[in-house]
Amino acid sequence: MTPDAISRLSSITKPITAVAVLILNEQGKLLLSDPVKKYLPEFAGLKTADGTSTTRPITILDLLTHQAGLAASGPEHDKLWDAPTVSEFAAGLAAIPLRFQPGTGFEYGPAYEVLTAIIERVAGESYDKFLAREVLGPLKMKDTYFFVPESKKPRLAAQYGKDPSGSLVIFRARGQEETPGLFYSGGGGLRSTVSDYFRFAQFLLNGGELDGVRLLSPKTVSLMTSSHTASRYPNEHYGWGLGVRVRTTAAGDELGSVGSFGWNGGTGTLFVVDPTERLIVVVFVPSTPGTPGVDEVRKAFVNAAYQSIVGPPH
Repeated sequence: MTPDAISRLSSITKPITAVAVLILNEQGKLLLSDPVKKYLPEFAGLKTADGTSTTRPITILDLLTHQAGLAASGPEHDKLWDAPTVSEFAAGLAAIPLRFQPGTGFEYGPAYEVLTAIIERVAGESYDKFLAREVLGPLKMKDTYFFVPESKKPRLAAQYGKDPSGSLVIFRARGQEETPGLFYSGGGGLRSTVSDYFRFAQFLLNGGELDGVRLLSPKTVSLMTSSHTASRYPNEHYGWGLGVRVRTTAAGDELGSVGSFGWNGGTGTLFVVDPTERLIVVVFVPSTPGTPGVDEVRKAFVNAAYQSIVGPPH
């Protein structure tokens, strides 16, 4: 990889989508407490798998925090990824019974595609256009796209996996991009460079501002990077904020600070923002989900960053 290599972000797309939702919230175009059915009528009258009606509507905040109860796997869910747009994906998802009552559990899943459909409905335009104007352009993330343009395809990194013997094999060749469509996945569809994503992380570390451009208020960034899941999150040392995992205790098997936040992606991506240490870590290891060794490399890199700090916190 060259320093300007473009990689598939996978799930670290989610924090960018969360910022897009929060911008609309600050603009007064939606509220986080709004029921999803206000924007997507298909989400009215939902029921759980046992046929029970929901005790309250799913809200935008439920989607941001993965507490909506949406189906995250199964044949009916899996075939929805062939939908031509996020709106059609969301409509299909609404027809599948919920896993649990909204707000009573945590299950990581397709909520950010539903959020993308809401953004498109509220903004009255495709998500890629909204994102380019409201987030990527102002932050000067000049190499971040849902589909890499022809002129930059030579910079799209190869994506690796491992064969049964443990040898590296190319899953997607350098420059191999999918055919552009109208499905803009807010949960995992962006491609970007390390330097572009660093700018996004710096914007969050700065409390919503970068190079004199403010997109969010500090209070909104604080809301985004606070845990909203209490004990419902499956790891006792972390919680889930809005698009990011948040460290809630100093205990655990990884180095870090309480209040640090970030996330990882199935294509070997990871970022950590630590406000206490004024530290940003960005790791791109272009790979297929579950490739042996990738998670160990990412954790070792984060640990190396932390163990190099020997002075007091800033």
